[in-house]
Amino acid sequence: MVNPHILLLVTDQFRFDAWNADTTPNLHKLAQSGVTFSRAYSSTPTCTPSRAGLLTGRSPWSHGMLGYDSEVNCELYPTTLPSALSNYGDYETFISGKDHFGVHDTDDDGDAHFVSHGYQHLKLYDGLTEEEDHYDEWFASETGGADPMATGNLTWNAWQGAPYVYEENLHPTSWTSDEALKFLSDFDFSDSNDKKMFLKASFHRPHSPYDPPKRLYDKYVNAPDDGRYARNINPGSWDDAYFVDNENGTAMAKEAWHGDPGEDAARLSRAAYLASVEFVDENIGKLLDWISDSGLDDDFLVIWVADHGDMNGDHNLWRKGYPWEESAQGISM
Repeated sequence: MVNPHILLLVTDQFRFDAWNADTTPNLHKLAQSGVTFSRAYSSTPTCTPSRAGLLTGRSPWSHGMLGYDSEVNCELYPTTLPSALSNYGDYETFISGKDHFGVHDTDDDGDAHFVSHGYQHLKLYDGLTEEEDHYDEWFASETGGADPMATGNLTWNAWQGAPYVYEENLHPTSWTSDEALKFLSDFDFSDSNDKKMFLKASFHRPHSPYDPPKRLYDKYVNAPDDGRYARNINPGSWDDAYFVDNENGTAMAKEAWHGDPGEDAARLSRAAYLASVEFVDENIGKLLDWISDSGLDDDFLVIWVADHGDMNGDHNLWRKGYPWEESAQGISM
């Protein structure tokens, strides 16, 4: 395959053990026809630092983004993946979904513009409270200004989950695949076009909020207790340092990064997380089906990568940013 079209699939906060034939049949099928790197790790398992590595091909000590408070100007990277492909590889570059590098002011009137890093066509959903992105604008126009975060009073780092309160087509996961499909449908794949496509379809979920459609939420909440929701906690180990007994005391804070909310609450959280994973997989399947139905299987290189994992209560920890495998191990193909 010489100079293929490239589809880069990125999922956010995706645990390595959530990838299986039952929960992620589309990604599992993709693995059957490719190469799987099952021991790949994120050297900085938080969103923007990990994405800086993917963007630049550099280690954390080189790209400088060791954490959110690094005060690194990500606009100044001299070489990025999309810019290299467009400048030297005759690629037209697209992104749908989460980029997570924010906006900057370039006009005299102070209008904000997204940091593009070489992407020529952008449709962004970053999930940042301080930033109104393309999804936010679209959601407001579709709903008459409804609150996109109305589901369960959840927040960006909440450990709880709840079923999405709007129609599925309004969910950012659906929007990300829909915008990617528009890019695919509008691109000229004929031999007369000298350009190749580089499309990054970047899904914000299963990063919290864990807000899957009700049909999937109910599926996982009502699933039998077959061990899939059991947390990996080792009493007498370092796990004890992060134990806070919230079951019979004060409720665990909505964005708590450690503690034990009790078995029932933890089970609901992990069920909602896995339901979000399956919803992402369904939408990835739409993109893979489009490529196949268009007869372009042999013309596309498809890559899937996660920026990091999710502790989901293992070791009494939540969210990400830890050296444990649940947080740092990812899968790329």
